[in-house]
Amino acid sequence: MTLEAIEGNNQSFIDMAVAKLAVAIGLHALKMIGKGPLK
Repeated sequence: MTLEAIEGNNQSFIDMAVAKLAVAIGLHALKMIGKGPLK
């Protein structure tokens, strides 16, 4: 395992974690908006 390969794996792992977090925040925001005064 070269340092570059480890670096690449970390990057994709971080990207995945960020994407999951963004989706979770987006869904939470939609729920909040749905319960809000905009109804």
